[in-house]
Order: sequence, then C-alpha cells, then structure tokens
Amino acid sequence: MTRRAPLSLLGCERGTTMVELALAIPLFLLLMLGAIDFARFYYHFSASEKALAVAARTASVRPAICPNVPTSNARADLSNLPGGFTADLPDFGQGCAGTVFDDTGTVIPGATICDFDPGNDYDPSGTPGPITCTLAELGGSTATADEIWGRLQASVPTTTTRANVQVSYAFDPALNFLGGPFVPEVSVTLTGVDFEFITPVGALASMAGATVGAFDQSPPFPALRAVVTGEDLAAGNDG
Repeated sequence: MTRRAPLSLLGCERGTTMVELALAIPLFLLLMLGAIDFARFYYHFSASEKALAVAARTASVRPAICPNVPTSNARADLSNLPGGFTADLPDFGQGCAGTVFDDTGTVIPGATICDFDPGNDYDPSGTPGPITCTLAELGGSTATADEIWGRLQASVPTTTTRANVQVSYAFDPALNFLGGPFVPEVSVTLTGVDFEFITPVGALASMAGATVGAFDQSPPFPALRAVVTGEDLAAGNDG
C-alpha cells in the first residue's frame, strides 16, 4: 500500500529557491569565470604578438645571442671546386646573391660568393640553415637575452620560461654583400608553452549539467613568431 503525501504538502513551494539556486550558481560561475579565463587567453595572445615584434626589433639592433653568428660577409673559399672549375674571385662589394664565374666566363653551378657557413663553402643544396638558440642557452650575449626576456615576461603566459623563446639568425643573400656587415633575417619565436586556466572550467561545466570528458586545464598555447631584417648587430666598438 502506497502512503500518500499529506495534503498540506501538495501545494508547498518552500525550498524551491534553494533548488533553483543550486542549478543556477554553477552556470553563473561557469559563464563568469570562463569569461575571465578566456579573456586572459586572448590578452596573452595579443600581448605576446606585440611583445615578440618588439623583441625581434631589439634582437636586430643588439649583439647576437647565439654563438657563431658572423659579423661580416667573408669571401667563400673557391679554391677547391669540384668539376675542375677555376673561379674568378668576386670583388668586394658584390652582392652575395650574385653568381660565380670561372676564368672563361662560365657560371659555376652551386658556388656561392659569400661564406655564411665556414667549412662548407661549396653548397649546391642551397642556402645554409639559420643559427638558432633559446634565451636559456649561453654562448652569445647574455645582456641581449636579458633585455629581450624583460620585454617579453609581462606579456607572455605565466608558464613561459626562457627555454620557450627561440631567436634565429637566417642568412639571406639578397640582404648581404661581400665584405659588408652580416645582415640576417632575425626572428623571435614563442613555442612549447602551455596556457594554464586558473578556474576549474571542466568541473563547473559538469556541475551545470554538461557532459564533458577530461578537460585539459593546461592546453597548448599557439606558437607565435615575429621576423624583422637585421639592422645593426652592434658588433662595433661604439655599437
């Protein structure tokens, strides 16, 4: 026999506010705290882009961070070319993107005017790869690394370390001439960073009634990169 509820409770609405509050609070917190976290994400994304541009500009006018970055464009060693070629040595002031001729005026395929990669002067495969290092690596200018890190630290996500900031010096023959200062393409890259949510967004979504899997509280932050043309790597006595 089923026991019926007292008639006095059939129209009772006491406690409904508590139930409604229990349903509404998780949704409210999800919207409010989620908005804060995603606003933080987009702030760091936008601020990091701007800070990387400033960092790249700084690196282009400061002593190189990475080791073995040349200060000038030396003439490539053209004394032992394969195929029996005898090169007509290019004159100083000639663009590094120019061609090398032999003593009969024939173009020597693959020969380069400038020596960006010592020990590998004859490189038919093309331009050598860039010289890359992170702010955490020593060997170059620590003062430059400290200055760049100081410009980035307030803008990048809080989980960023010096090892997440890469500086690269890439040789572009069109920007250089034989005997002149080395003018690279300087790039600063932010990579390998995880963004950290400060609120339990996944747990709040579950409390609000959503069906969610394992929510990643530290999703990968997009890799960002800024590239500028090197101007003065400050290799002189007064630079």
